[in-house]
Amino acid sequence: MNATTVLTPRLRAPRPRAEVEPAQEVVLREEHRWELLLVPSFCAAAIFFGLAIGTGASWFMGPAIVLGPIAMMFAIIYLCISSDSNGAGWRQR
Repeated sequence: MNATTVLTPRLRAPRPRAEVEPAQEVVLREEHRWELLLVPSFCAAAIFFGLAIGTGASWFMGPAIVLGPIAMMFAIIYLCISSDSNGAGWRQR
């Protein structure tokens, strides 16, 4: 080799894109779905419970009970039934 020779890298053809989603994207989307249903009901129940304790008005406990444990129970049942934990990462687009 002399000083004027330039080495050029060999370029490879791009790989075809896979038709399945990466498992990490599926897991992240599933986590966001759980948070979207569970966090608002928890926060609403906490607000009403705080109002009941802070104001002394006992009627705030009704919405706290309905929005807290009852709403979360239905949300968890729905999320568990509709969850795809065994097929994560293998769905086709």
